[in-house]
Amino acid sequence: MDVLVGFDGTATAYEALLWAACEAGARDTSLRVMSCSTPPAEVDFYRAGELQTHCLERAVESLQRRFPPLSVSMTTTHLDPRDALVEAARTASVLVLGASTHGTAHAMLLGSVTRSASRTSPCPVVIVRGTGLRPVRTITVGVDGSSASGIALDWSCAEATVRGAGLRLVHVADGSTSACEAEALLQRAIDECAERTHAPVTGVVRRGEPADVLIDLSHETDLIAIGSRGRSGFKTSLFGSVALSVADAGACPVLITHPGLRAPIASGLGDQRSDQLAE
Repeated sequence: MDVLVGFDGTATAYEALLWAACEAGARDTSLRVMSCSTPPAEVDFYRAGELQTHCLERAVESLQRRFPPLSVSMTTTHLDPRDALVEAARTASVLVLGASTHGTAHAMLLGSVTRSASRTSPCPVVIVRGTGLRPVRTITVGVDGSSASGIALDWSCAEATVRGAGLRLVHVADGSTSACEAEALLQRAIDECAERTHAPVTGVVRRGEPADVLIDLSHETDLIAIGSRGRSGFKTSLFGSVALSVADAGACPVLITHPGLRAPIASGLGDQRSDQLAE
């Protein structure tokens, strides 16, 4: 499966393009670049679609010069990116998007794309903020014992292996969790990682608001992975807001994974069945 990246000609889209190219190279797979909302020629009276396509072609040509071995394909569509990207992601290993900027009408549209894709994409979504060429040497993973965070852990173990990166697990404990319970949950996650990857793994327990803690850690890591609890319900709103808050205000790319069946494990990390039913 290839790496899919959305491209709209903005500066953040270029950074996402570079990050996606590095990801495709690390996975030894191809890169697919998609530009959406391109007006059909028969109604494109102001040649906006032609200019958009030209911008895409120049970006791809530049990318192929920088990464000669990389296989890159591109496609344009007049469809809404909130629909087109999610549909195209059905055959992708990961969907990469540029982070929205603030204060413009375009930012509002881009923000709605990232939020829609983060909630409904059939594959993990990476929202890139900062330089797309920043090497991924450390991956920080939020763990809370749920199946949602377990899926983020699965992806992060695989990513650490292909990137040659280290893993740092963080559990943000609330007031109802004792220090012993928090440390035990964290240790189970560390033990699970040891079964799945040879990458170095460390862990830390923090207390506070999850979004604030992860945003703070984003300044000292290269990628943050967070599990999303699904598409509906109170848990989704609560946990989804954490993921999107970190993607919006963090200093590094943020990966958001989605609920699904995991391979059988013997870690004791949460009640997966009950979590999946709740989702």
